[in-house]
Amino acid sequence: MNKDEYVVCFFPSFPLNKVAIPRKDESFQKSENQVNRWIQLFGIDNPVREADFEDWHENTIKFFAALDSGIPVIVSELGIPEDNKEQKNREIIPIAYFNSADRNMLKSRKIIALGREYRRMPMDQVYAWPTQDSILAGTFYFLNPAFYNHAGRDVAFTGTGVSFIERTDTLIRPKYKQDVECLDHLASTIKNMAEKHGEELIIKNVTRLKYSTVKPYKFTNTQDIEAIKSQLMNYFEYDLFYIDGRMPLYLIQEKIDIRHEYRMVIIDGKPVAGAGCVENLCPHYNNGELFHPLTETYRRDGMAVNSHILVDRYIRQAEKVAADLTNMDPHSADIILDFGLDKNDNIVLIEANPIANFGLYAMNYYSVFNNILERLENFPVPQDNIGLFPILGF
Repeated sequence: MNKDEYVVCFFPSFPLNKVAIPRKDESFQKSENQVNRWIQLFGIDNPVREADFEDWHENTIKFFAALDSGIPVIVSELGIPEDNKEQKNREIIPIAYFNSADRNMLKSRKIIALGREYRRMPMDQVYAWPTQDSILAGTFYFLNPAFYNHAGRDVAFTGTGVSFIERTDTLIRPKYKQDVECLDHLASTIKNMAEKHGEELIIKNVTRLKYSTVKPYKFTNTQDIEAIKSQLMNYFEYDLFYIDGRMPLYLIQEKIDIRHEYRMVIIDGKPVAGAGCVENLCPHYNNGELFHPLTETYRRDGMAVNSHILVDRYIRQAEKVAADLTNMDPHSADIILDFGLDKNDNIVLIEANPIANFGLYAMNYYSVFNNILERLENFPVPQDNIGLFPILGF
């Protein structure tokens, strides 16, 4: 790729002087090397050791992967410029420059945005990565029919708050409405699902990423619609009402036993990296594996096991699922897929997430970033330049 066309904007999750609390295990040497390198690069005299270990390293490894690629990197924050406090729009404010970067590159080059602040990036920039369409595809994965073909369980999208689905040539977009009947639709969906699968269902709010905890809720299948609506009010309270002026969206799911959860990074329609959803691990536990072999039997059980054979199965399944998702929506070619095993050892697709920002676990992030760069060689940059999340209101 022509690196002269791009600049990386990296957004730290913590103040520059806050670094990770050390952890004395097999990751110690690599994690401490990264901390020391950070301290030297930013000239920090009195580092504060209080940042969360996994969060700090997952965030900063993105910076180091970009830095080591040779692409210009601008460490940034979002805010209102000091010289124009009356301005309402947030701007990218540079903090530090690396690899011969300079401020003019924010206007003259295409931006690769890394870090959690991507959700609030200003709309007057040209973004090479992530694009709004790939983010929408990962956010609204439940509107892609291929998701249901691979879910391995009964899943119903309630349509709560959606008046209709608009599909362009390449993209599915929900249109919202405010309507009391939406609550009736949600309650009716729950009643039907409970009659088929029992009283305990998994209900997920998908209006916003990570908006509410995913957990089982118990409904009685003999209840009438009004009784279920009353129970919904007890469970969800304000969450059930308007969020930014619209009703929330829900997935109602049959409750099944899921083990050995695993995350796959899909870029250009292919799995390029993966790691088990083991929350106390970070990329420093990876020793060069493209697909890290450790998984937990059950999420957060603390019993990580080596699952090479299972991971090979996940890779093959990820290839199939990515192909099917992309066939329905080409923007799903860049997406995050989470898999697991049901009680019969069948692979199920748990959910998808946007490619923009995701938990890394023991992921090989250098491989992820290199694949992003390869993708950009043939990746079209949006010409309308309307910014991120035009529908969601972020």
